Amino acid sequence: MAEVFNNFKKNIGKWLTVFFCAYWLFVVFFDFIASSSSYVYAVRFFKYWDFLIAAYATGFLFSMFFIKKKSSWNTINISGFRIIYFYPILLAFMTMVMWFYFYKNDLEFSAFQFLLKTVLIHISVITVFVSAISSGVFILKAIKLPESFSSNIFLQISVGFAIMCFGIFLLGVINQLNFFTASIWLLLLIITGWKSLLDSLKNNLFKKQHKTTIKPFSIFLIITVIILASVNLITVTSPFPLGFDSLTLYMNIPKLVSNNGGLIEVLYPYNWSLIVSLGYVIFESNAVALHLGSVSSILLIFLIFKIARNYVSTDWAIFSAVLFYTLPLIVWPSSIEIKTDLSLFLIMLTVLHIIIEFYFRNQNSQVENSSNSIVDNESKLWLIAGILVGFSLGIKYTSLIAVLGLIVFLFYFYCGKFVAFASLLAIIVFIFIFNLYTFADLSFSNIEIFSLILVLAVVALFFIFLAKKNGRISTKKPLKLIFILMIGSGVALLPWGIKNTVDSNSLNISELLKKTESLSAKFNIELNHFPKHELFSPILTQVLNKNDNVSDVNQNNLDIYTAKKEEIKRYLGYEGGFMRFLSLPYDLTNKVNVDLFSTDISFLFLAFIPLILFGHQRARLLPVLISISSLVVWFSLCFWSAHNPDNSLSVYEINEILMNKNYGFASDFSGHFASVYSTLIYPFLLLGSYIAPLYLLLSFDSDIASITGVLVFSALCYLLFKNVLLKKLNLKSKSLLLYVVTCFVFWLILSSGIPWYGIIGFGLLPLILAVFFFTNQNSIFQNSQIIKGISFSFIFIWIFILLLFRLSPLLMGKTQNPESTDFRNLFLNSSALYASGQITEIKAFNTAFNLETRKIIHELNKNKNTKILNVGTLFAFFIEENDKRIYNDNQLDYFSTLWTSSEFNKITTTHGLKQQGYDYILIDLEAHTLDVTPDQTLVKKVIELFDYLNENPYVELIATDRLLVHPQGDKQIMLNGNVVKAKYDVFGYETIERGKTALFKINF
Repeated sequence: MAEVFNNFKKNIGKWLTVFFCAYWLFVVFFDFIASSSSYVYAVRFFKYWDFLIAAYATGFLFSMFFIKKKSSWNTINISGFRIIYFYPILLAFMTMVMWFYFYKNDLEFSAFQFLLKTVLIHISVITVFVSAISSGVFILKAIKLPESFSSNIFLQISVGFAIMCFGIFLLGVINQLNFFTASIWLLLLIITGWKSLLDSLKNNLFKKQHKTTIKPFSIFLIITVIILASVNLITVTSPFPLGFDSLTLYMNIPKLVSNNGGLIEVLYPYNWSLIVSLGYVIFESNAVALHLGSVSSILLIFLIFKIARNYVSTDWAIFSAVLFYTLPLIVWPSSIEIKTDLSLFLIMLTVLHIIIEFYFRNQNSQVENSSNSIVDNESKLWLIAGILVGFSLGIKYTSLIAVLGLIVFLFYFYCGKFVAFASLLAIIVFIFIFNLYTFADLSFSNIEIFSLILVLAVVALFFIFLAKKNGRISTKKPLKLIFILMIGSGVALLPWGIKNTVDSNSLNISELLKKTESLSAKFNIELNHFPKHELFSPILTQVLNKNDNVSDVNQNNLDIYTAKKEEIKRYLGYEGGFMRFLSLPYDLTNKVNVDLFSTDISFLFLAFIPLILFGHQRARLLPVLISISSLVVWFSLCFWSAHNPDNSLSVYEINEILMNKNYGFASDFSGHFASVYSTLIYPFLLLGSYIAPLYLLLSFDSDIASITGVLVFSALCYLLFKNVLLKKLNLKSKSLLLYVVTCFVFWLILSSGIPWYGIIGFGLLPLILAVFFFTNQNSIFQNSQIIKGISFSFIFIWIFILLLFRLSPLLMGKTQNPESTDFRNLFLNSSALYASGQITEIKAFNTAFNLETRKIIHELNKNKNTKILNVGTLFAFFIEENDKRIYNDNQLDYFSTLWTSSEFNKITTTHGLKQQGYDYILIDLEAHTLDVTPDQTLVKKVIELFDYLNENPYVELIATDRLLVHPQGDKQIMLNGNVVKAKYDVFGYETIERGKTALFKINF
């Protein structure tokens, strides 16, 4: 009996760990599905099962050519494979995708036409990349870096693009950026290192890879990523950009640069936009420009695999790379929303890659060869890193997060953890002294900043004292390398610094590094005190259609200057205080704050990363109970915050909402899902009600308390994880973990929770999972077959639902009624016809946009001297010289201030708009739907705008794509079995077509 009791006592911790981890995985998965109805619809109405079967069968057939006969059922021996083989396989899969699409939509398809157009676009893109590789390898060999670095194709590409960008910049400065000058520049870049270029292509693309052994699941993963890449590449073979940010900023700037024949007057740098502009300048093709903007994602697959091989086996390296590419956060900017974030990720990850290679793979052999050369090579390496850092900062300010992480790494490598912690705190002090946090939704009084700086400085000095006590205080080497890094980055940013100084008549560092999500013309806007008027226009709550559900919003006490709150704060949440930071992992996973595919990070990180707490050797009952309690309390707080943010609902009411919610399933299954989900989540819901006072305490609206909470919470996580994670890890693994964690700390402080600003950290999380959970011999995954089986099941499910979602029309945007959506429409029909070579860009444009929309664009391009007040529309790309003519008032702060200053008088407001030079008001009719603020400030401002526009004799509706029932309608439409009069108008009665845009002309 005693032996049984002792055995029970010995194993209770392990049994409890396995049970809780299994329960946790199911809870996280069900909670994710409950908040992701789009994925459910994609699975329910999927139309491409035959394609998937054919694709995987074809993929496994291709793999047979490289599988040796000695392979077994669970291991596959691969030999004779060359990287270049991926390209014909990719073309084959792209052709399959297009054939199935055209077949299902009853359209004619010519594989020859499609391949010809595709290959010609790819040749154009390859020409640019070949120029970068050639110049990059020339520079690397000229400075005599070791062969292992000068032959690194990712370093060659990164350095080459930095050089290429500098030449384009110089041509832009003198307004001589045209087909001939740009072509000559690319040709010169190719000529400089053409011999080394051939060697590089031979060694990296055409050389046979070493024989390797992988699992069959890895073949499945490789086929999956090829399918995704195929669909993404077809998507960017488009006659025009598709995403909002692409149309208004990231593809708009390259086109403006091309049309201008030189740089445009924007204070912040736009390095990658200069690279992308070659698609317009040389090739006169939107598709080539879009490829140049998106191809970084494919290079990142290979780069992450290469980095992962420093830490894990080939199978897990493939897993890390493929999981990275299945993140919606990556899929979105790889296809629909072409941004610069992936490009800066490529550059900064290349820097991290060469640093890992230098310090953890090549250093020993170099030290043996020459103790002096290591110093020279190290300095050269950090100089190159500095140039790439400067180039990356010139792409987007958010690369600063990765740069600061490198500095902390340096101190950790040379001086140990205490100096690294001190450097982290010193950098935070630097951030607050120089107001680098201004983009984030944080505000502090001077006394709060002073107090925070003082406390952080004292703690940093304490860490220095501990380091000195341990004999690791020498900071000479890292400071020297940081100085070299700054010299290199300064050189790379110098041209933009000069331009910034000339354009603004002063050197403004914050403007130099800043990049916003919109491009506005620089108008001299002054809100004067307009003369008061006795006339008062009543608030027209009826001006918005009843389906908009905003007519009952109270306009009293309307705040102005709320744009930052509406646009930026929504990503972090409106809970207030430290709670919005504490709940951020949960909120991002379940899209609580912003329900967009572009902010989706999947459920895998929330499912697996917390389970790292449960190390196999830490299965004693007390540590297990502490870990379980910590997770349960945290999850309960997050769940309560998401479903009851104002703490006004009871447990019963929340449960009723969960039971009656539409989760996207068919009606006969939805009730079963709701019952299971409610049962799984109920313990967290109940606990959340009991600890609601703690939630209210953590929601205390104080930014200084929030930042303090972030730092204290980070310290507590370190104390919890260190005995589980860090005890038996080598320096290489610890350095990787420190770098990623540091990036996330800086992301929290600098980025207001916007996911793609932390893309460097999120992009490396798959590798973190592979190193610290899936392959860590101390993890619960490696020591429990139950957890391993459940984990693999959920990994497969995620890849499955992501793939089905990507092969659905839902990626293009949310639909009002998914059940009536044609799920065969994988692409825009006009884009597919263009990609197949059947229609031109002009015809594709006319096909994609209706007559009313084309009328709006035509009207705005008739006179280039007119000025436009733009409210949230995405038409900037199609409006000529829009950088000089459009002022973006997406959150209506400018208009609301003007309207309020004129005491809501239409005449005075119109006079104010004309006084500022505006001729048109271009409106997104759905602008109010972006408002997730608790007090609906944007909705109120939209009502103000419609109040101003309705029955205003001084503004004229030029065109709109909203079709309404109207007694004075010029059309007769069949509606609900009756013939009604209809008219394209903003103000009317029942909506027939909701539309998106309206253009008003100011006649005053």
